[in-house]
Amino acid sequence: LGVVRIGPLAMVKTDANISPSVGLKLKSRIDHGNLWPVALTFGPMRFVVDDPAYALNTYEATATTAKKGCAAAGYLRLSRKLMSRQ
Repeated sequence: LGVVRIGPLAMVKTDANISPSVGLKLKSRIDHGNLWPVALTFGPMRFVVDDPAYALNTYEATATTAKKGCAAAGYLRLSRKLMSRQ
């Protein structure tokens, strides 16, 4: 997990695919105009999904190695922390 800034653009990078709902939550919680979640590799966690996806048995929810309540919350918390650094 990391943040790369290029001018007004901030890219939050991770080694797992981020579900669209988690990406939208990140954009809504961080006051930054141009923010893009970017998956650079397909790492061991494979997917970061929000908790409602587990009940739906989506492909991402069944393929992730993260447990419900962990991945999305941790991703959002650490991304906000990294974005707040100057």
